[in-house]
Amino acid sequence: MILYGLIKEQIERRQKIREAIGEAIGEARGRELANREWAEWEARRRTAEAAGDDFTEPTPAEKRNEATQQD
Repeated sequence: MILYGLIKEQIERRQKIREAIGEAIGEARGRELANREWAEWEARRRTAEAAGDDFTEPTPAEKRNEATQQD
């Protein structure tokens, strides 16, 4: 019975570590995606500016805010 408890604790510890790693990876991927969205938006803005065109596309943050307000 004691052995079972020790093994169970070890498994639970490993699971918590895996979950923490998974959360960190998810956060990093989320930041990467957000950075990419902003970089692409900025490239489109600069292209329009260089061409002398009006650029009215909302920022990625504004798009997200609009999407959350509609829900």
